Amino acid sequence: MKRRGFTLVEALVVMVIIVVLALLLFPVFTGRHHPSPRSTCLSHLKQIGLGIMQYSQDYDEKLPLVRVHKVSSSAAWPYPMPYGWADAVQGYIKNTQIYQCPSEETSTNPGTDGVQPGFTDYWFNTNLSGVNWEKIMEPVTTIWLGDGNDGADLTDGRYNRNSLPLSWLQNSGSPARRHVDGANYAFADGHVKWYKPEHIKNTRAKASDLSFAVR
Repeated sequence: MKRRGFTLVEALVVMVIIVVLALLLFPVFTGRHHPSPRSTCLSHLKQIGLGIMQYSQDYDEKLPLVRVHKVSSSAAWPYPMPYGWADAVQGYIKNTQIYQCPSEETSTNPGTDGVQPGFTDYWFNTNLSGVNWEKIMEPVTTIWLGDGNDGADLTDGRYNRNSLPLSWLQNSGSPARRHVDGANYAFADGHVKWYKPEHIKNTRAKASDLSFAVR
C-alpha cells in the first residue's frame, strides 16, 4: 500500500483552522478580553440601583432626596452630611468610580467630593426624589437613573433630570446617544437596559411607556 501525504488543499484547511483557533484563544491567554464601555456602564447603573434599594430599606421605603443637606461654604470635605442623592447612596456602594461612565471623558473630579461637578455621570429622575416605593405603580417602565453628563451640566451629587434635553435628542454625540446611538437606563424595578432616546417619554400616555413620569 502506498502512503498518501497531505494534499495542498488539506494542508491549507488545517492552517486556517489553527489560525482561527489562535485568534479566538489569544485574548483568553493574554488577559486582553475587556468588557465594552456599554456593558460596563450598564453594570455601574445596576450597582447604583442596588445601592438605592438598600438606602430605601433604611429610610422607611423612601427613595433618596435629590437635595439632601446644605453644605456650608466654609466646610471642607469629607462633609459631615451628604449633599445630594449620589453621595448619600455612596455609603452603600463603597466605590465612587461606579458613578463614572467609561465613555465620558470630560470629568475632572476624582470622584471624592459630592459638592463638586463631575462627581457623577449619571442623573437621578427628579420626579422620584423622596418618593415612597408604594407610590410607584409601574416600576418596570418608570425611569430611575440614566446616562448623562456632556461636560456642560452641574454633575455634582445632586445631578438630576426630569426629561431628556432637546439638544441631546438632536445631537448625535450627546449622552442620550453615547452608546451606539442610544444610552443606558435603570428602572424602578431594578433592571437596566439600553434604549434609543426616541423610546424615552417625559409623560405617560399608557402603562408601557418608558417614562420619567411616576405612576
